[in-house]
Amino acid sequence: MKNIKHILSIFAICLLIVGCESNDDKLTGGNSDSGWIQLDADSSSAFDNQGIVEIPYSLPYGTNFEGLALTYSIELVSGSYPESSLGNFTTAVGSGLNEGVIQFNLQNVGSNYDLLFTLVSSSNPDYLIGLPDGSKQTTYTLSVCNVQTSATYLGDAFSTDLGDPAGTVVPPYTVTVTPLEECGTYSLDTSWGPDFVPNVCGGCVAVGQFPNASVLTINSDNSVTIVGDNGSGTGTFDPINDTFTLSIAQELFTTDFNVDVVLTGN
Repeated sequence: MKNIKHILSIFAICLLIVGCESNDDKLTGGNSDSGWIQLDADSSSAFDNQGIVEIPYSLPYGTNFEGLALTYSIELVSGSYPESSLGNFTTAVGSGLNEGVIQFNLQNVGSNYDLLFTLVSSSNPDYLIGLPDGSKQTTYTLSVCNVQTSATYLGDAFSTDLGDPAGTVVPPYTVTVTPLEECGTYSLDTSWGPDFVPNVCGGCVAVGQFPNASVLTINSDNSVTIVGDNGSGTGTFDPINDTFTLSIAQELFTTDFNVDVVLTGN
């Protein structure tokens, strides 16, 4: 009899432990088709010409046997964005699925903007939005950069410091411009082209050497800074005519002079 009582006591303790563990997440349904919904990232950045951004979510717990509708909101944090594209929206989570994405179509509004996505509710009340202790991600910030540049530019490099007018030093050359992660920042495979240095030094180096690959930043007032492998400087960007006008202090020659560069969008 004592052994039976001892076994029953252990069994009761086990049930208590299991019961406590099953309530750790404070789920409302108390069945296998219950759980919570969370976002699987907290932020990202994108360029407004990328088309669609996918925001991942998941249901880590529960079978989602019946499927559900997930409601989320979009709010403007900074910048400008059409009010008709803000507010609450719904996406379907099919039966048995435990993950998915919110698809968002990027819009070009002519400037940078930040949006906040927030999970609001589930059509199945047995699936919580996050957990009451706030330990699960339910918001997502999307920073969208306005792409202001062409993919390639036609370049002209010369130096008024050396007495050379535009169009007299090098043949036209192509500059490839690639957006970087930070808004308004771009990489250039060359700033003054493959022929500038050989022409200035009378063929002392081969064509293609020292092209001055650079990182260019467009500021909010359309002023420009450029930092290159062989020279850095400043300039301006004309978004209407898609033209950069740059003055770069070269760092190759012992004689100090600036290189004037004009880049025109293709």
